[in-house]
Amino acid sequence: MQIYGKIFSEPILKRINAIIARQPQISRRKLSREVCELMDWKSPNGKFQEMSCRKALLELDRRGLIPSLTVNAKFFKAKSKKTYN
Repeated sequence: MQIYGKIFSEPILKRINAIIARQPQISRRKLSREVCELMDWKSPNGKFQEMSCRKALLELDRRGLIPSLTVNAKFFKAKSKKTYN
């Protein structure tokens, strides 16, 4: 199947699922980096297409083809506001 311009074949999906099974607490960012490396998913300037990959991973999750990744709640805590007198 093609998502965001890349073909996600059965062997690729199995490898992604194996990565998640081996590292259940993997972050979306780290997983997208590993998937980009696995699929050699780069832009014309040679940088990994991590944002497109994250969107594709979200779509694979929505379709039930990979398990949902846990969101690391520490990034969503409100920052304390500094007050100045």
